[in-house]
Amino acid sequence: MRLNKWLYRHMLSGYYRIKGMGVFALIPLLVLYILIPITNYAVFQYFQDMEMLRYNIVSICQYLVPICSIWHIIFILYHFVEESGNEVLYISFKDKLADLILPYILYAVLLLPLFFVYTRMFPELWFFYMKLCAINLAYMAFVYCATFMLNSISVSVIGIIIYTICEMIIHRNQNEGYDYFEEGQNFIGFIQSNILPYVVIAIVLFILGKLMNKYLLKYK
Repeated sequence: MRLNKWLYRHMLSGYYRIKGMGVFALIPLLVLYILIPITNYAVFQYFQDMEMLRYNIVSICQYLVPICSIWHIIFILYHFVEESGNEVLYISFKDKLADLILPYILYAVLLLPLFFVYTRMFPELWFFYMKLCAINLAYMAFVYCATFMLNSISVSVIGIIIYTICEMIIHRNQNEGYDYFEEGQNFIGFIQSNILPYVVIAIVLFILGKLMNKYLLKYK
C-alpha cells in the first residue's frame, strides 16, 4: 500500500512537471527516435557497411543518450533549487532524490524499443544498453550532487557538457569505440570493467548529494 502511494504521488508529480515543460518534454524522444535513427540510416546509405553502421550506433549513442537521460531531471531539479517559491516544495519531503528515480527508470524503458531494433542486427548491443544505463545513473548522480552542493542547476549542466566534450575528444584521439566489446570477455568481466565503476561513482555522488540536500538546504 505504501509503495502504491509512493508511486502514485511521484507519477502524478512527474506528470505535472512534464506537462509544465510543454514541447521541451519531447526533446529526448525526438533525439532517440528521429535524430539518432536518421543519422544511422545516412551513415549506412553512404558507406553500405554494417560494421560502419555498428560503429556509428555506438559512437552517437554513447554521447547523446546520457545527455538526454538527464533532460527531465534538470527541469525537476530546477524547480527544487532555482525557481522562486521553491521553499514550499520542501514542507513535506526534504529529500528530493526519490523524485529522480522514476524519470531514470522511465528513460531506461524508453530506450528499450530502440535497442530492440539494434540488437536484431547486432546482438551484443544489449551489453551496450546495460553500460548506457550505468552511465545514465552516473550522470543523474552527478547532476543531483552538483545541484545541491552548489545550489545551482546551471553549474551542474555545464559540468556534464564539459565532461561529454572531453570524452568525445579522448575517444576520437584514441580511436576508441569498442572498449566494452573485448573479444572473449565473459559477462562477469564485462560487469566488473564496464558497469561497476559507474555504479560505484554514482553511489558516492548520491551519498554526497543527499548530505548536501539534507544539511545545506535544511532551512528551506
